[in-house]
Amino acid sequence: MEKSEYKNYFKTEEKHWWFEGQRKILLTLISKYFVNKKNLNVVDAGCGTGFNIFFLQKFGEVIGIDYSREALNYCLKRGITNTIHTKIENTKLEKQSIDLITSIGVFYHKDVNTDKVLKEFNRILKKKGKIIICTPAMKFLRHHFFRTAHDNLNHTGRRHNYNELKKQIETHGFSVIKISYFTFFLFFPIVFFRVISNFISYFFQTNKKSEIYNYNIFVNYILKKIMFLEAFILKYINFPFGISLVVIAEKNE
Repeated sequence: MEKSEYKNYFKTEEKHWWFEGQRKILLTLISKYFVNKKNLNVVDAGCGTGFNIFFLQKFGEVIGIDYSREALNYCLKRGITNTIHTKIENTKLEKQSIDLITSIGVFYHKDVNTDKVLKEFNRILKKKGKIIICTPAMKFLRHHFFRTAHDNLNHTGRRHNYNELKKQIETHGFSVIKISYFTFFLFFPIVFFRVISNFISYFFQTNKKSEIYNYNIFVNYILKKIMFLEAFILKYINFPFGISLVVIAEKNE
């Protein structure tokens, strides 16, 4: 990720509709699958600037891992010190020491070897330990017609397919408990926005800028509530398509 994006994330993670919505989905699903468990050993793999760690701490002790010094410096600014500077392919943690691993917006990065990451996750998880992964979906959005500045600034290397990701996770010793697309209700507006954005940029030669910025308060509120609705529905059903995928998987015995 470009250094400029870490700054944008740091400034917007608390209130931005996307981050709030994704966080709501994450916490809702953890609460569902870890009922009455409050003393977990948790790893946030690819923690970025660290805001999610505050919320994960309600479930136990959290270790943030990131390979970017820039990201971990922002963690320090938040007062988060329990971090490790390393690639998530090699966490340096003890074997079978972790109850839960979250990896939010990491698997799509071009420099991440997802097979090595899943192998490492399996190594450090306790028996019956779980992983929760959120990652961009819909491969067709990698086409230049839909690709935006956000993809370039965040070093997007791939978008995941439902069946391929499920198979890959199961190949590395996990049983998938739940896998679903999300950003279902906003799928078509987001695709339309990408097309219009690229159209304007191409014909008017405007510079593409980061999509991580503070929205109008009213618009941000509406988008956030739509994401919160999805978080609630995801407790009961899976969505057939969406901008992203969420996977919950358990380590096999």
